[in-house]
Amino acid sequence: MMTINSSTTHNRRNRAFAIVVAILVIGLAVGAGLFSMGKRGLGPLAGLATPTPTITITATPTRTSIPTITFTPLPGIGSTWTRPRDGMAMVYVPAGEFIMGMDADEALSICQQYRPDCQKDWFTDEEPVHTVYLDAYWIDQTEATNGMYASCVDSGACSPPVYLWSHTRSRYFGNPDYSNYPVIFVTWYDAAAYCEWAGARLPSEAEWEKAARGTDAYVYPWGNNDITCSLANFWPSYSTQGCVDDTTPVGSYPSGKSPYGAYDMAGNVWEWVADWYERDYYSSSPYSDPQGDIPGGTRVLRGGSWYYFEYGSRSTRRVGHGPSVIFYGIGFRCSSSFP
Repeated sequence: MMTINSSTTHNRRNRAFAIVVAILVIGLAVGAGLFSMGKRGLGPLAGLATPTPTITITATPTRTSIPTITFTPLPGIGSTWTRPRDGMAMVYVPAGEFIMGMDADEALSICQQYRPDCQKDWFTDEEPVHTVYLDAYWIDQTEATNGMYASCVDSGACSPPVYLWSHTRSRYFGNPDYSNYPVIFVTWYDAAAYCEWAGARLPSEAEWEKAARGTDAYVYPWGNNDITCSLANFWPSYSTQGCVDDTTPVGSYPSGKSPYGAYDMAGNVWEWVADWYERDYYSSSPYSDPQGDIPGGTRVLRGGSWYYFEYGSRSTRRVGHGPSVIFYGIGFRCSSSFP
């Protein structure tokens, strides 16, 4: 029977443990070395290397500014500018004050020159007479024409007029014979859409009135002389027929143009403006740039038409109609702020 000395056994275990520890230390050292080489892209662990990032320099985009229209010399009364989108000539209205409105008794007196049944309350929405300040602006020299409006329809930005005829013509819109006549049968929404497409907007009621009567508080665009068929296209009271009995080409009455050179601001067709209609708006309207922006059920029409009487062609006459109303005596013109 063999007897194993305990001291010998203990020494053997110590040597074996030391060998294992040595192997582990060597293995760790070798592994660390290989890992270090791999991080540098060397040896069997080269796949561990982290690619050097590529720095990409992106150029800062250059801001493109919207071109500003400049006028040299600065415009004045009589200056015109042609709008690129539709070729409409616009006339310049300088900044400043003007008198807006008319005393109802004065309006009644003018009406009574032509008919005995006039009533004062027809005109109380034109008072009180008040002073308004407006910044400079441009307004269309004429009413928007069939030809111009057809371009907007072709672009898809405008709806065609609801009806394509006029009072005496079976084919009016789309007929080249009437391309220079005012577009009719358009709603307020149609008018606003066209002006936006053209790069403009509907004029405010105040802008329209100043462009029509100037700063001398004229009754009509041409002054205070009575309206006649040589000055405007309207319907004389108690006549069996109007001056023309339908629309006329825009700009047909040079003697009836306004102080700023705008045509047909009396007669031919009523014109939509931007404002909501409020009968007593003038009692609270602001001094500077009134907008008539108190929502209501109707929008304002200005200027009279070929189918309306003398007193309706005054530059202060106000009429309210629902914005969806269409008629063979309703059109519009546009305006834009200066420049």
